[in-house]
Amino acid sequence: MPRARRCRLRPLRRRCFPCTSFRWRKGGAPASCERRRRPPWVACHRRRVALGRGASIVRILAPEGRHVPRRDPAPPAPPTGAPPAPDGDRATRAAPTPAGELADGADSARAWLAAIVESSDDAIVSKNLDGIITSWNRGAERVFGYTAEEAIGRSITMLIPEDRPDEEPGILARVRRGERVDHYETVRRRKDGTLIDVSLTVSPILDQRGRVIGASKIARDVTERRRAEEQRAHLLEIAQRAREEAEASSRAKDEFLAMLGHELRNPLSAVRSAIVAAMLDDRTRARALQIARRQTDQLARIVDDLLEVARITRGRIPLRKARVDLADVLRRTVDAARAAMDERGHVLTLTLPPEPLELVADSARLEQAVANLLANAAKYTDPGGFVALSAERDGGDAVIRVKDNGIGIAAEVLPRVFDLFSQGPRALDRAHGGLGIGLTLVRRIVDLHGGSVAAASPGPGRGAEFTIRLPALPTRSADAGTGVAAALHAGPRDPHPTRILVAEDNPDAADSLVLILELLGHRVRVVHDGVAALEAARASAPDLMIVDIGLPGMDGYELARAVRRDPALQRMTLVALTGYGRPEDKARAIAAGFDYHLAKPVDIDSLGSVCARVGRESDPEGSPPTRH
Repeated sequence: MPRARRCRLRPLRRRCFPCTSFRWRKGGAPASCERRRRPPWVACHRRRVALGRGASIVRILAPEGRHVPRRDPAPPAPPTGAPPAPDGDRATRAAPTPAGELADGADSARAWLAAIVESSDDAIVSKNLDGIITSWNRGAERVFGYTAEEAIGRSITMLIPEDRPDEEPGILARVRRGERVDHYETVRRRKDGTLIDVSLTVSPILDQRGRVIGASKIARDVTERRRAEEQRAHLLEIAQRAREEAEASSRAKDEFLAMLGHELRNPLSAVRSAIVAAMLDDRTRARALQIARRQTDQLARIVDDLLEVARITRGRIPLRKARVDLADVLRRTVDAARAAMDERGHVLTLTLPPEPLELVADSARLEQAVANLLANAAKYTDPGGFVALSAERDGGDAVIRVKDNGIGIAAEVLPRVFDLFSQGPRALDRAHGGLGIGLTLVRRIVDLHGGSVAAASPGPGRGAEFTIRLPALPTRSADAGTGVAAALHAGPRDPHPTRILVAEDNPDAADSLVLILELLGHRVRVVHDGVAALEAARASAPDLMIVDIGLPGMDGYELARAVRRDPALQRMTLVALTGYGRPEDKARAIAAGFDYHLAKPVDIDSLGSVCARVGRESDPEGSPPTRH
């Protein structure tokens, strides 16, 4: 190798290539450079990354072929007399010293960290100890809506809602102590005024001496996460509430079935005992029959209540509304409840308004609602108690109150007293009885009339009061309804014997029905199947035919259609007698040709009224009866 000669570019070489030896080949090319490459001062500044402090990061090709980043404060000027660099040439340099390599690595890390900060989706902000913003990345622009030009130099409090004035002083106090704030969830305000949920991590910034000179903050928008968490918590709450309601409903149904068995077994046991007593001793027959009748009436009420429950769950309680006087409704209700009150030794009082109080209502259903309240008061009042029924006008409402001095209602029970199968705590002896559906019927009936019902009680042992509010009609003159009232209260006409044909396949049911109808003064014949009923009607047409729907040979619907097709039987009244009492059952019977539909066990008063009406209308000149 030729002897090395001193390079005229030694000052520039030392700055660009800090190596201990530097040899030039013959012809002026340095030994560590390849031919046809650019001079070192061009290669040193070929690739630059601005650092913001007037310096650059340059990549220099080391002798072993790797590129080494190096920080250079300013581009070097080409030396005097240096040859121009040809296009396409690239300079190479020797490997840096260990100290230079450390400096280059630190600069590279800083540049890499700056790129990460700038590209982060989270807001990364720095501020001084006075809370003035000193840096603002693109993530902060996206999260808070402010650009860097708008945010830098302003106080960080521009992001804090007015209702959180103490947050920033507390955070800065911790930063001054050198503490770090991790995952602090709070609320911040965007440029457009909307509030967002954020999670903050705040760290102190230290200078070379370890003194706190500021703080860096990373803010993550957690609004969607919080919304999802709240929605999840809400759904869990709904599910938990639904589960508790389902469990309560299940318990109520279990209790209901147990009560139903108890309520059915009691009258059945009494009926069985009465029958046995009557069979053993004729002298007890009359008393036994009275017991059996009372208990069968009780069984009929239980079955009716169960059917009402089925109608309630389907929302099918038919109403026949008319203009009624509330005083008449309450008088009839008290008369019906008097026996039960006397049996328990209760004092029942009725207080009515001095002026007529009229409303549009189904009087039978309204009586049922008030009767249920009276029965409830009698049941939950100790013997010898006091029950008061009153009515008054309150503005445009008719107000009915039932008050007692009974066992009262606990505060936790009051909100659910009208729920199906709901009752207060009971002792094992079930002294109060009942199926827990009476008050539910009251609420449903009142709702269908456009009214409301409420329960109140000072507490256990202090009685209870139930209040019904219904829309009332305006007051009218006292003599406006004289003609109607006179017609309603007129005495009954002389009964006219009615020719009746009974079609019933159950011999005992047929015999008992015939016995009652004959005692009412009517002429009765009996057949036990549908074909025989049609033949008997054609042989001697009756005024009224009572038909059991479940007849053998020809059921009641077919028999009714056959009768309506026969011109000779057109004026005959048909009464359906069936164990199916649903509204759709009644509609089917009317569609088949029946004039009346009576559910078993038949109410004797209703049947007697129908028979009397048909007897009065049996005149050939009279009009056919209206179907019911």
